[in-house]
Amino acid sequence: MNKPNKIIIHHSATDDNKILSSFNAIKKYHVEHNGWNDIAYHYIFEYVNGKIVCTKGREDNIIGAHTVGQNSTSIGICIVGDFDKYVPTNDMYKAVAKKCKELGYPIYPHNKYANKTCPG
Repeated sequence: MNKPNKIIIHHSATDDNKILSSFNAIKKYHVEHNGWNDIAYHYIFEYVNGKIVCTKGREDNIIGAHTVGQNSTSIGICIVGDFDKYVPTNDMYKAVAKKCKELGYPIYPHNKYANKTCPG
């Protein structure tokens, strides 16, 4: 059982085409390529048809698969985009911030726990 005490923010490191949903492609990769039973994250934020959409992944009480050593004590949020190349829009920042405020946990970047640039 997941006992979250923090939120860990990720980016997909892929471009968001802003028309089609990337959620199913990410989930398919996690399940078929990585052999996991579900998508790694609890929430995915992306643009779909020009609007910001937050899609629920794993339930908050289910352990994620997004950050080695932190999965049983965190909520994983992934923003679709490659933020090594560009920054999220202000609207995306606001949408993610709103969800984080609702969840009520401290927020950390993935790179605090892994030798990665994530979330860009």
